[in-house]
Amino acid sequence: MSDALPNDATPPSDDDAARLIAEVRQALSTPGLKREQAEAIARLAEDAAHALRRGRLEEDRRRLADLVEAQARAIDALRLEADRRSRTIDAALGAARSGLWECRLGDERLDWSAGVYDLFGLPAGSRLHRRDMLDLYKPASLERLERVRGEALVKGGRFSLDAEITTARGVSRWIRIAAVVEHEGGRATRLYGMKRDVTGERAIAAQTRRLAEVDALTGLANRRLFDERLAERAHDPRAGLLLVDLDGFKGVNDTFGHSRGDACLKEAARRLEATCRGSDVVARLGGDEFAVLVTDAAGGDRLAARVVEALRMDVEGDGARIAIGASAGFAASDGAAPAEWFARADLALYAAKAAGRGAFRTFEPSMAAPAMGLPSQTPPELRLVG
Repeated sequence: MSDALPNDATPPSDDDAARLIAEVRQALSTPGLKREQAEAIARLAEDAAHALRRGRLEEDRRRLADLVEAQARAIDALRLEADRRSRTIDAALGAARSGLWECRLGDERLDWSAGVYDLFGLPAGSRLHRRDMLDLYKPASLERLERVRGEALVKGGRFSLDAEITTARGVSRWIRIAAVVEHEGGRATRLYGMKRDVTGERAIAAQTRRLAEVDALTGLANRRLFDERLAERAHDPRAGLLLVDLDGFKGVNDTFGHSRGDACLKEAARRLEATCRGSDVVARLGGDEFAVLVTDAAGGDRLAARVVEALRMDVEGDGARIAIGASAGFAASDGAAPAEWFARADLALYAAKAAGRGAFRTFEPSMAAPAMGLPSQTPPELRLVG
């Protein structure tokens, strides 16, 4: 092809060349250059170089064309580097079970990175619409998501929450959604952020919480969890507290050793839990002391009687036999403070042991008169039993 201009063509002026170069440089200086922008600029540079070569062939024109071509190559290198970085980011997010997402509020179309497709069990590049993806959220999580999202769209800013989903492949999964609301002209136009798989993280947290709340030997609730539930239930006058202490347990440790003693505690815990099935909390407070929180104190004396009966057992070995039993004390909350409620049940337990063990007592205010300075009047509904 000849570089000569057509007869009716006007050779480009120096101003034309300067303008083209200025446009290329301005485009190159634009922050956040996207792939399609870079490709468009590259085409512009190629057109500019071709146009200049069709003009006069003086040395300065050729140098100008070479400069434009160099800039086009730089733009192409920039695009390749952006692609490389994008792949690196996707790989890093994928390794972290995370991904980036965007929702255009105008049409609620979604744009996901490969990691988010993986989280939802969908093929990468699938066409997305928000209303279809909402079907994958569990009802409780969807309700919370819509509420928190709606508040953020009104107030602006950002939000974060954990949500449970069932992926397109039927896998139950927890994800953590972090979102930022973008506004233009005072109107929310876009949501974007990150989604991350936190299924394992939540499982570990639940296991850690469980270990912190469970007695390692017996598997019952420990003292920490019991104290929390006691404080929660204390305001309810209908709630009841049963304290249980094993009778004769020290002899098991002294005679057979702590290994047999631990086995005895495990068996006592198993029987206690089975007898108190449906109770709020069955806990080991420490040593051979146990506690049971019930939501209805009306049947407290019957429960105490069943517990005392269930915990009768014999421990045998090496020609020796030790009879194990239990004493129990019961007290209704009556809206008392947690410490006072516990003290009442403890007084009832003390009275049961004083009666000869293997017995139970329900708290009466007369028990508290010398110990707690409470009135000694005994309400008709509270009586000595056992």
